[in-house]
Amino acid sequence: MNTNVSKLLNWADSYISRHNPGYNNPYHNNEHMKFVKDMSLDIFDDYLTKHKESELFIEQGTLILGLSALFHDFDHFGKASIDLYNIKKAIDGFQSFIIDYKIKERFNDINILIIEKEVISLIESTEFPHKPVADSALFIHIIRDADLLPGVSDGWEEVVKNICKEMNKTIDQWRPIQIKFISNLQFKTDLANQIYEEKRNDVLEKLKELK
Repeated sequence: MNTNVSKLLNWADSYISRHNPGYNNPYHNNEHMKFVKDMSLDIFDDYLTKHKESELFIEQGTLILGLSALFHDFDHFGKASIDLYNIKKAIDGFQSFIIDYKIKERFNDINILIIEKEVISLIESTEFPHKPVADSALFIHIIRDADLLPGVSDGWEEVVKNICKEMNKTIDQWRPIQIKFISNLQFKTDLANQIYEEKRNDVLEKLKELK
C-alpha cells in the first residue's frame, strides 16, 4: 500500500480518537467506526482476490473506503434520531479533519479533491434506511455490508445490548425488532454473505434467550 495512504488512514484514526464527540456512545462510537473500517477493507481485499484492478484503483479504493468508514458515524447523536442529521455531522467531522490536518497541502501525490468528494458521497450512502443503488456501486455495497455485519459478527450480543441503550429499550422490547432485522438482512458482497450464512441461524437462535 502507498505509504501516504497508510499515513492518512492512521491520521484519521488518531483524529477520531481525539476529537469525536460521540466517542462515549454505547454503540455508534469509535470502536464501531473502526470495526466498519477494518471490515470494509477485508471485503475489499476479498473482492480483489477475484478481480484484477489497477494499482491506482486499489490505492484510491482503500483510502476512500477507510476514510468513509472512519467518519461515517462521527459525532453521532447516540440515540434514536433522523439519520440524515447524523450524516451531516459525520461529513462536517470529515471536512474538519481535512482542514485541521492540512491534508490538501501535505499530500501532493494524492488527488485529495477527488478523494474528498468520493468520501462524502460514500458517507451519504450509509444513511439508514438505505436508498436503492445500482448493483455496480461497489464501494457503497462494501461499506453498507460492513456497517450491517456487527449484528452477526463475534460480539453481536454486546452490539444488541448497546443498541438497546441508545434506543432506550429493554432487550425484551428490542428482541422482536432485532430478530426481524437479522432475518431480513441482505448483503451484496461475497465475504459479507459468507459471514451471514455462517452466523445467521446461530445468532437468531441465541437471540431468543439473550438477557
